[in-house]
This record gives sequence, structure tokens and C-alpha cells, in this order.
Amino acid sequence: MRFIFDLNMVLRSGSRWDPSNAIQFIEYAKRRRYDLDFELGNEPDHYENYFNISVNGSQVAKDYRHLRKLLNSYKEYKGSKIIGPSIGSYAQILKDFVAHGGKKYVDGLSFHL
Repeated sequence: MRFIFDLNMVLRSGSRWDPSNAIQFIEYAKRRRYDLDFELGNEPDHYENYFNISVNGSQVAKDYRHLRKLLNSYKEYKGSKIIGPSIGSYAQILKDFVAHGGKKYVDGLSFHL
């Protein structure tokens, strides 16, 4: 069985994802020898309503690229799969994510109905 851990994408530095919390978790998981795959955020299309944070598909693609680079810096997680961006209702974000190269950084796209 594989576990997929969903990292917090709400933590941002300006428009960019702030990976500091993710790094803390990855370091913890590494020490515990957890074998994990990852997702970044959940339903970013709803962030504006719930968190007053606006992200678009282009930025989400950049955030996923950042996650892939981060995971690649760990020998333990270089081969980890990434799924996402787990869009809930606004398909334009998913379209923009794919159009801006996001599909290069994920092993599976996810969409919630």
C-alpha cells in the first residue's frame, strides 16, 4: 500500500508556494523512513473563498515544479510520485495548469466532482 501525503499549498510567500512547512515534514518523514508519494494542496480553485488567496493554473504549475525539484533533492523521495492538482470545480485552473507545463511534474492529474 502506498500513502499519498498532501502538502499545504495555502502557505505562500507572495504568489509563490512557501515550502518551509513541507521541508519540515519531508525531513521528519525521512528520519522515520516513510515511503511516500505526494500531492500539493487540495482544491486550490476554492482558496479564494476559504482563505482569501487567489492562485491560477500557471502559478499552480510553478508550485508543482518547485515541489518536484524539492523532492528530487532527497534521494529518499526522488522517485516519489506526485498527483494533483486536485481541482474541485473550476476547470479553467486545470486547463491552465496543463497548458503551462504542470503535467510534466505530476504522475497523475486529479479532479474532484
